[in-house]
Amino acid sequence: MDDYPELKIKDLPKAPHWKKALGVGIVVMGMAIGTGELIMWPHIITKFGLGLLWAALIGIGMQYFINQEVARYSLATGESFFTASARVFKWFAPFWLVSAVLLYIWPGWASAMGTTLTELFGFGNHMIWAWVALLLVLILTFSGKIAYVMLERSLKIIIPLFIVLLVAVSFLNLELHHLREALQGLVNFGWVPEGIDIRVLMGAIVFAGAGGMLNLCVSLWYRDKQAGMGEYVGRITNPITGKKEAVAATGYKININKHNLANWKEWMRFVRVDQGVIFFGLGLFTLVLLSLNAFAVLGPRGIVPEGLDVAVVQAHIFGEKFGAIGYDVFLVM
Repeated sequence: MDDYPELKIKDLPKAPHWKKALGVGIVVMGMAIGTGELIMWPHIITKFGLGLLWAALIGIGMQYFINQEVARYSLATGESFFTASARVFKWFAPFWLVSAVLLYIWPGWASAMGTTLTELFGFGNHMIWAWVALLLVLILTFSGKIAYVMLERSLKIIIPLFIVLLVAVSFLNLELHHLREALQGLVNFGWVPEGIDIRVLMGAIVFAGAGGMLNLCVSLWYRDKQAGMGEYVGRITNPITGKKEAVAATGYKININKHNLANWKEWMRFVRVDQGVIFFGLGLFTLVLLSLNAFAVLGPRGIVPEGLDVAVVQAHIFGEKFGAIGYDVFLVM
């Protein structure tokens, strides 16, 4: 704790209107798709039924509150969760870094992209395409001046397109009784089917929504969005195309007065809209629809694929009904 200086006192910057809140929530949602939403929950729901959707609701609901509290610290100080943990014990910083690389970068979303692109293009193998996916992300990251800004802008395009495709596919796959059963499953609290591995269920609850360290990264993204006291702290810039910003080694704390306290309420409203409407609302919506499509397509055939095959097998079945275009649309989604 002695390695970090005391927080300096400054006034809290003015909060924007809550209608401009769209940002970090869509980034968290974008990062989450490809783990729980795409793989774990469709597999579990196909195997054990829609009655388990209540557990996904609990998982995403808990993460909404976690995200809100992580964001609260970032807005109040301009520091990330990782800096805060390093204040307690300096070796927490490298621990979180190594954990993030092992948990998410490989074999997480890169492997998911590799498998999907192999199916979509029909040549190569998933390892080659996984490396291609990593390369594309690096190119995208280094094409903007501010790393976070580029991430947010790209996901503001990708996520709406994904949702449009998901809704279109759902109209073709689902019937009214599927939606009724899904709504019943969301309030079927406490039901646990026989034969389910509790460890698998708990893991699925954790990864419903963002899960794991993505919740903690919320603090980095709010800081780089310059929310709250983050306006006084430098952002991560592109070393090639971006203008270098001085990143402060420590954050700031709010000068407590009537004006700043009123402004703080506006900032927290900003966070609640961002995390509540985008992360919780749209996150739950996409998880339920992805799981429901898997249940409707795979369930009647008695097929319960493992891992990323959940998406691939659905694409093949969708292709049987709607031809090559249907197959490609499902994989692109």
